[in-house]
Amino acid sequence: MRRFLNECGHYRASLCLLAGGTLPDFERAGVKNHVANCAGCRKYYDEIKSLTVTLSNWENPFSHIEPDQNTHARWAKDFQAATEPIHPSRFEFIISFLDWCRDMIWPCRRIWTGLAAVWMVILAVDFSARDATQSPAKPEMLRALLESEGFLAESTSPHESRVATPLKPSLSPPRSERRPGISQS
Repeated sequence: MRRFLNECGHYRASLCLLAGGTLPDFERAGVKNHVANCAGCRKYYDEIKSLTVTLSNWENPFSHIEPDQNTHARWAKDFQAATEPIHPSRFEFIISFLDWCRDMIWPCRRIWTGLAAVWMVILAVDFSARDATQSPAKPEMLRALLESEGFLAESTSPHESRVATPLKPSLSPPRSERRPGISQS
């Protein structure tokens, strides 16, 4: 809401870019026209301009300073060390892995503990949901498997024909075919 009440708010970023000299040419004329007509934006532009002039000339007081030979030698040694390939030993690898663990896991130990607890609950529910007395295959599935085996045998070897041995019919019909209220004995 404040932005809508402040008509000059959208010019603030453009004024900073204008003061730094990085405002594109196609926007520069409009922003300069607004600065000429608005006293508040002109004051803001003058403040920003005074800061950018000071910051843009920061290197001038230090132009006469040159590093000595010792500094040049140290820089050359550091650059050479940075370009050499590093072959960490096994001990250094273990140390870096432990550092990684300390940086990544230790700050989030409550999250990791919570995730471990969730996985333990999922594992316990999964084991408790398994029923050891449940048969892995139903008679209908076995019958369909034997029929498809017979079909495959007939289609792959035309000289030999094998007939699938039918299963014995189950004593009770499947649950989907039972009628409610009638007990099967």
